[in-house]
Amino acid sequence: MQRTPVIAYSLGGVEEVVEESQGGILYRTPEELLAAMERLRTDPVLRGEMGERGWRKYNERWTEDAQGSLEPVGPW
Repeated sequence: MQRTPVIAYSLGGVEEVVEESQGGILYRTPEELLAAMERLRTDPVLRGEMGERGWRKYNERWTEDAQGSLEPVGPW
């Protein structure tokens, strides 16, 4: 799998995930979006670090192993 950092609009749950993982850059304005794109384009070290952090957080929180059993729980 590719370890690509994200650029995401700063809103709700997406904001929380990006902040927690430190796997990308958040923006609120078109100017911030352009700056984030340019920053990742021109800084391969930062791009690699953010991609790796996002990958690690994904594996810690969102894989099947991290989630445990995905079978329904209930009296039925």
